[in-house]
Amino acid sequence: MGMNKSYVIDIVDEVARVLYVVSKKAVSFPRDLDGWDAVQKDFMVRCGYPGVVGAVDGSLLEIDRPEDYEGFYCRKGYPAINIQAIVTASNKFMSVEIRPGSWSDSKCWKHSIIGRNACSVIPAGTHFIGDSGYALLPYLMVPYAEREEGGELNSQQRRYNFLHSSTRMAIECTFGLWKGRFRVLQAVMDEKTLIKTMHVVMATIVFHNLVLDLNDDTQTTSFVETSENEMVVVDERYTADATIFCKVGKEKRNGIADIIC
Repeated sequence: MGMNKSYVIDIVDEVARVLYVVSKKAVSFPRDLDGWDAVQKDFMVRCGYPGVVGAVDGSLLEIDRPEDYEGFYCRKGYPAINIQAIVTASNKFMSVEIRPGSWSDSKCWKHSIIGRNACSVIPAGTHFIGDSGYALLPYLMVPYAEREEGGELNSQQRRYNFLHSSTRMAIECTFGLWKGRFRVLQAVMDEKTLIKTMHVVMATIVFHNLVLDLNDDTQTTSFVETSENEMVVVDERYTADATIFCKVGKEKRNGIADIIC
């Protein structure tokens, strides 16, 4: 005798809910300096970019239009959620926050727990790495932009951007592997509520990390996750601090460019 469909749905919902609860332990930053050092060395070995302890970006997942849909329509014109993730060079999720699809990557970062507390979370002198959709900060390195460099980049800046992009590729590869492994992410997510959608998303991320921990080499169809850079919009209330942070960030980025280029 087969199982009742509604019963199966209830079981799936409960499993997803439990995995959502445990995700805080399964998806987390290193708990000590040795752990951070291991993450940093892994990035360094791959591309020679020093001090990186995570690659950050956002990825849109299409959803059914929620009842309270205002704010969930993304720039592509469909209802979505924006998944902000920070990953290791070996494609493991360390941090995930879920926001409405209309939120830009920079807004997600600014309002995220890690975005507000990065200085007190990561070791001194280290940084995350992100694309030009983020603002330059001492703890978040982004590429040189022509519009900020007199309209043209010099050879050192172009070389830096190449190494930066090669290092940051970890986040795009992670999103691609994750979406390729779980078909539920490849179609419109039609859970009845947003909280259930969040449960399913986090459940797949927990499973993704578990698979990596178990060294599962099952072949999956990897999605090609491409980054669509957004223009950074600076909140006027944030301008004073942003100016100081940006200046320090530029000095740090120039120092890194001098070393690796």
